[in-house]
Amino acid sequence: MSDNTTTLNTAISPALPQVIVTEAVTEADGDDMDGQVLIITANSADGLATKVIDVRAEAPAAFPPRTVPARVVTDQASLLHETARRPLLDGQSTVWGNRKKGTVTVVYDELLRAADASLTRRDDRLILQFVPDPDWAIMRNAADGRFHGQTEFADLSESAGHLITSHAAADLVECAENIRTSSSGKFESKINRTTGSQAVTYVQDVTVRGGSAQKTSQLELPKTVTFTAAPFEDYPPISVECYLRLNTAGGDLQLGFFPKPYEHLIRAAWDATMLALAEKIGAPIYAANLS
Repeated sequence: MSDNTTTLNTAISPALPQVIVTEAVTEADGDDMDGQVLIITANSADGLATKVIDVRAEAPAAFPPRTVPARVVTDQASLLHETARRPLLDGQSTVWGNRKKGTVTVVYDELLRAADASLTRRDDRLILQFVPDPDWAIMRNAADGRFHGQTEFADLSESAGHLITSHAAADLVECAENIRTSSSGKFESKINRTTGSQAVTYVQDVTVRGGSAQKTSQLELPKTVTFTAAPFEDYPPISVECYLRLNTAGGDLQLGFFPKPYEHLIRAAWDATMLALAEKIGAPIYAANLS
């Protein structure tokens, strides 16, 4: 390598981040170099680094830029404000939606449209992360498709009472309280054909003067109950209809909310949300729901 060196004080390319050329060799010895050789110090993705670079062969990709942290917003309005402030690049930016993760990702530096164009780094991203709604977890905990003892079922009903839309909340809370207080006795159930409700009859032994007697009481419970909640904040609510099932085997009462299939309702709500959002952004949202 030649000793003919020159010190430069300016960056040689805007594509190289914070590049300082400390020494330039204007002639190469011809063994391994293809042109002018530079000794360059740059603030790279891994911190300060120095490299000897053959300009013609290596300079454009010698120092990868620092990774840009993804910008994360948590509602649709914020995503729309940011894409209005910093519009997508025509023919280069893309938008991806993942229902399972509850994310919409705008990739500003996506691959260029032309097949023979240079690849980009895909690190300039804006992400909408939908926030899980606590009410959805409450609904799933209550409508878990399992039988529960009377006290536990009453507690679950009361905790999710504000999400019940098929009946007056006060009526369901009253039923829950009646179930809790009737924890002693033997139970049997039957369907009330006139009202479509379920009648639970329970018999208790009570002490009276001179001996004992049996007291018979009855609870009226609905056959189905509908909960309404949203999987995420800033997201349309979903109504989930559940069977209220009873189990009186052995004279003990167990109850549970058994939901009808509702995954298709989640998919439909997501698809509708993505279509509306894509129209507002002005770009298609590609589905990426595998993981």
